[in-house]
Amino acid sequence: MQGFRDLLKGWFGKVLLTIFILPFAFFGIQGLFQTGGRSDASIIVDGEEITNTQIERSIEQQRQNLAQRMGGGIDPSVLSSDLLRPGVEETLIQKSLLKTAIGAEGLYLPQEAVASYVRAMPMFQDDATGEFSQVKLERVLVQVGYSGTRFFEEISQSLLIEQLQKGVSATAFVTQKELEALVVLDGQKRNVAIVTLSSKSYEDKLELTDEDVQAYYVAHTDQYQTQEKVKVSFVNITADHFLSEDLEIAEADIRERFDSEIEDLKKKERRRASHILIEINDDQSEEQALVKIKEAKAKLDSGEEFDSVAQVLSEDIATSKAGGDLGFSARGIYDAPFDDALFALEKAQVSDIVRTEFGYHIVKLVDIETPDLPEFTAESGRISKELKADKAEEELAVAVDELNRLAFESGDLSEISEKFNITVQTSGWVQKAGGPGLFADRSLAKAAFAESVLQDQNNSEVIETEKNGLVVLRLAEHEGARVLELEEVKGRVVAALKKQKSIEKAKSDASAIVKSIEDEKSSNDIESEYAVEWKVTDAVTRQNSELDRAVVSKIFELPKPEADKKTTSSVQLSNGDWVVIVLSGVSDGEYKLSDKEAFQMGSVVAGRFGQSDFQGYLGTLKENAQITRN
Repeated sequence: MQGFRDLLKGWFGKVLLTIFILPFAFFGIQGLFQTGGRSDASIIVDGEEITNTQIERSIEQQRQNLAQRMGGGIDPSVLSSDLLRPGVEETLIQKSLLKTAIGAEGLYLPQEAVASYVRAMPMFQDDATGEFSQVKLERVLVQVGYSGTRFFEEISQSLLIEQLQKGVSATAFVTQKELEALVVLDGQKRNVAIVTLSSKSYEDKLELTDEDVQAYYVAHTDQYQTQEKVKVSFVNITADHFLSEDLEIAEADIRERFDSEIEDLKKKERRRASHILIEINDDQSEEQALVKIKEAKAKLDSGEEFDSVAQVLSEDIATSKAGGDLGFSARGIYDAPFDDALFALEKAQVSDIVRTEFGYHIVKLVDIETPDLPEFTAESGRISKELKADKAEEELAVAVDELNRLAFESGDLSEISEKFNITVQTSGWVQKAGGPGLFADRSLAKAAFAESVLQDQNNSEVIETEKNGLVVLRLAEHEGARVLELEEVKGRVVAALKKQKSIEKAKSDASAIVKSIEDEKSSNDIESEYAVEWKVTDAVTRQNSELDRAVVSKIFELPKPEADKKTTSSVQLSNGDWVVIVLSGVSDGEYKLSDKEAFQMGSVVAGRFGQSDFQGYLGTLKENAQITRN
């Protein structure tokens, strides 16, 4: 790992980071916007909290992602939180473990490397020019409630996780002998005869007694239970309820908001900088670097062009050939000393020597870009709508207290309905895991099954949902969990019992056929006795797509037969069928790779080994971590 750590140190991480980084392949950029929240720790990993809020937001993100991948043809509520939670929790735990590992390994990225990565991200490119758009970046940050500093910290952390993954995986390798053995093994072909025992074919021959059915039903009553469920009456109030087209927004208020936005825009000027860097690192002391940067400063003071001096003397390999050009950036992108020097300069002015953690710089301000300031008339309509929406949100917040009072004092929802002029609605059946539509929100399902609602039959307190405003509910109908009577589920019981017995019979016959082959019974006799037909397939490869994958896997698990002997086994398929396999011959593959093909194949194999190594690394981190679930 030392060589990997050295790679990460220095200005732009020697720029190589931007070449090797995969764009958030491990967690995705949406993962950046799912941290934080109130202190409601659900899982604690080595002292770091993973809150319920984080988990719920990640579940919702995963739900939306899966629904999108399925082409929008599935209701996201079908993807229940209970189904998604285990995978989401495991991902968040792994992310926490990797964050700790980054710190333990002492890995870091220079701010400039992160800034360069952000500037290259497609989501922040101007549609017309294809260049980085500070406006687009700031718009995203506003939408997700991030400061620039926090955003860049999260980007840096995600990139370092990617680098840690690559750092572990890159240590894997394959020797020439291993590669040759793998190619020979992978190219192996096997001759087999197989017979399939269809469990379905046994079902029609089975005769079940009433006692059989009753016994199976009693032994599996847990499979024939209904879940407890409720229907609730509810009222739902959102900010839209308080929106009014008749509401007049004073021009002074619109003007005040406009002036504030203009002031913010004025602060968002971008500056184009060029720099000369002399690094301080293991190979160059601070004193040596200072001598070099003073030499560069002397050349500039004597009248030499900045671009020329940067091309010759700058040690920033990412920018030196371009005369040290760093492009445009807003305040806060670079190290504080660098930033302060840049934003203190006049256009075309060159700074004195600046010291950062990466070394010594000389900074030149090349250009200043100030945002276009809109006219009041062009923005007043938008601002008026936003102020109306803000007032509606304020009124919604104020309504919480009044709603809670009415919910507590009333025996139903009629007073709330009259007070706020909203309709009392009735839900469909809601289970503890959730329900349709609005009740996919677990907080509503939880409230519906609260003791005060379910047993005391009171109104709930006001439930503040994440996306659907305020809800107050009360019990309308309750159906407890119960074991269904045998007559209600007899068809299901009979079908399940037949399937079980037919699979057992298929397994039994498969075992008997294997023994018959071992006893050298003829294939024709086996076909007659069990009403089956042998299928002979020669030269089966590992990539065979005609046979079931379970059969192919079993074929290549079997030991090579000795002399004139045959190797026999059986395997169950996912549908319950059983397959008997007789292996009669094995021919090894040949190693015929050119040097180029061998190099490419070796890289692929090493990559697979690396993935396995990284999973093992994650397993070790988890095994050594203190993980607590609340």
